[in-house]
Amino acid sequence: MPALLEAYSYYLSPYTRNIKNNRYDSHKKSELRVQYNNMVRYNTKAPVYMYNRSNSIANFAITVKESARELKNTISEFSDSFSLESGAFTQKAAKSDNDDVVSVRYLGTNAQAEAEDSLKEFNVSVKKLATPQVNLGRFLPNDRINLNPGDYSLNININNMNYEFEYAISEEDTNYTVQNRIAGMLNKASIGIDAVLVRDANNNTSIKLESLSTGKLENGKQIFTISDGSSQNKGCTDYFGLDNIIQNSDNSEFTLNGNTHNSKSNTFTVNNLFELTLNNTSPKGAEPVSIGFKTDVDSLVDNVDSLIKAYNNVITTAESFANEQSGTKDIIKDMVSGISSLKASLEDIGISFGEDGSIDVDNSKIATIASEDSGMDAVCDTMKSLKKSIENEADSMLMDPMRYAQKTLCFYKNPNRVFANPYMVSIYSGMIFNSYC
Repeated sequence: MPALLEAYSYYLSPYTRNIKNNRYDSHKKSELRVQYNNMVRYNTKAPVYMYNRSNSIANFAITVKESARELKNTISEFSDSFSLESGAFTQKAAKSDNDDVVSVRYLGTNAQAEAEDSLKEFNVSVKKLATPQVNLGRFLPNDRINLNPGDYSLNININNMNYEFEYAISEEDTNYTVQNRIAGMLNKASIGIDAVLVRDANNNTSIKLESLSTGKLENGKQIFTISDGSSQNKGCTDYFGLDNIIQNSDNSEFTLNGNTHNSKSNTFTVNNLFELTLNNTSPKGAEPVSIGFKTDVDSLVDNVDSLIKAYNNVITTAESFANEQSGTKDIIKDMVSGISSLKASLEDIGISFGEDGSIDVDNSKIATIASEDSGMDAVCDTMKSLKKSIENEADSMLMDPMRYAQKTLCFYKNPNRVFANPYMVSIYSGMIFNSYC
């Protein structure tokens, strides 16, 4: 299991920077047991395949699984019970009257929003954004290097974790090639530092290091520190100026209904119901940003749009692997066939199908219909049917994304003597854990 977790974390690293915490990524033991039992049942009569365990197939499987997870989470936001109960598509949505300064997302339920003591509207002013730590190295000429050839290493401490990176400098290397090598190592490792090369007016290059996290640490500590590692050759940290801090990390500062608050991040929650993201400081003399709820019609349109975007993301993901995996056409085929029976009713409310399997939404038509008598119920009923069909396909992809990967059929099981073998499909089958949870 540790080796499998390490492999999954490695291939998932390109996505983790953009993944937000979601309450639907946490599950009860009973839910995991149901998932496991589904895997066993699925594999009872499944043929035995042989896979080419290449990096491209692993990347494909995890990418498909992650797009299906995002789709499942979007569906789950409309109904905690995953049912078709009334109101699933009229989930309350929050609004900001100035998204350029503060954007907002409502995390609670309709019942919490309608409670007498709930926070329904408030004002926010942004005085200061939370900032990351930024280091900027020395600007050095590209065509030479003043370090002796040999083995070097860097020691980086971040989030109470120590990492050592080893690299070699040859006779042919220049400042630029080594800087590029160091930046590539740090970015590939995904330890929470973004490294880029920058140039000055004389075309000299420097390494710019920026922490992905923000906020002031206790006792004025730095988010990350860099020093020479354990290699015999020393001096690379000072030579490249990697420990030169040009911006210390700092907290955001804002007012909430006139009261001053601080946060280590520019994204935080208010009363565990509203997720605020500070995008810019408030202009001098400007009125505070007003946060409140959208109308039911606007909330419905937003919810429909979110579901369709998550659906289209699965289609786009499949198309991106079209030249590598022939099974991608089956993803699109399964997604489209699952909702084909709803085509007429969806077109009636402003939702149409593209030739590539994607879905287009006419938000103005949906809003117009929802504003009419009984129009809200008509839109919700159609969308609930769509939601259920899409959810079934998302569950299937989550359980076994490897069924779309290229594979060789070895043999069919004896239909008269079947047995459960939940690990036969692939070591990636199920993928019921996420290393970032």
